[in-house]
Amino acid sequence: MKKDSTRDPVLVQHILKAVGLIESYVTDKSFSDFQDSQLLQDAVVRELLIIGEAAANLSDEFREQHPEVPYYEIIGMRNTMIHGYWLVDEEVVWDACKNDLPELKEELLKI
Repeated sequence: MKKDSTRDPVLVQHILKAVGLIESYVTDKSFSDFQDSQLLQDAVVRELLIIGEAAANLSDEFREQHPEVPYYEIIGMRNTMIHGYWLVDEEVVWDACKNDLPELKEELLKI
């Protein structure tokens, strides 16, 4: 089924909002803080799921026009979290928050 490209700007805004929320959650937090707080983990994972779902619904045209965004990695992480939640690695999630999301935000803000 072809995805509606008119929704792409809204989906990008959902991704940027989720990235911003995650940034606000983990600012001034250590990995140890993250490990010790189920509430923080749940909040971050929820926003990562939103990012993955929005990325999965971006049109093929959008993806082709912006190949610098790692759509399949984002969607793959979402799929692992939603279907194999017991497999979620706290270190991988933390690394995504601290390293991958700032890069994603930077790329999306250029669009």
